[in-house]
Amino acid sequence: MTPLQRALIFSVLTSLISAAAPAAPGALVPAAPAAFRVPAAVLRLVRGTRRIDIPPQWRRRNWTGNRGQGSCVHAALVNLLHWQGRHDLALWWASHHGNGETAAGLASKLEQAGLQFAETRAGDAAFLEWAIRTRRGAAVVVQNGSHMVNLVGLDAHAAQILDSNDPQRVHEQPREQFLREWKQSGGWAITPLAGPPAAPSPWIVRARQAAEQERAESRE
Repeated sequence: MTPLQRALIFSVLTSLISAAAPAAPGALVPAAPAAFRVPAAVLRLVRGTRRIDIPPQWRRRNWTGNRGQGSCVHAALVNLLHWQGRHDLALWWASHHGNGETAAGLASKLEQAGLQFAETRAGDAAFLEWAIRTRRGAAVVVQNGSHMVNLVGLDAHAAQILDSNDPQRVHEQPREQFLREWKQSGGWAITPLAGPPAAPSPWIVRARQAAEQERAESRE
């Protein structure tokens, strides 16, 4: 056997031994992902974001019915129908209904239209929590029962209100203040079960915004 042949055999044997040898302990185990910590300020910003953001083109302004009365109840319902993807039904409802409305009257009209709904007439705050948690939204009475608006957000601190008299923007109130007024106004809230709510919008938290909130909290 020539020296060249011995060198080739040695090279092949070395390769085979290396391939058969067990890997170093832990070499084949994926490294644990690094923990990703979301700052508390960012979490608060996300949780405080409105969960129901009805696009401006779907927000119906209050209108005067054929009896000269405002149609806030129907406007609030139309907003929710749009939000739940029933644009056809929302347009039909607005063209066939108007004027002031009672809880019993609206329930009757919804049943006649074959539209399912959920409601409370006893000021049950758990109903509002459910409506916001499921992202359906709710129509709620305010102003001693003389007006109805859309509740589009509710957390431990604040309620977000979309008013058909001023649909360009969402108004925020302290949670307890809103709940107190709602209950004093009769505690009626209703939401149609017309279809799935719109998909949630992606949230973006600017690093500067979170940092500023962190600094503000550290000074308190």
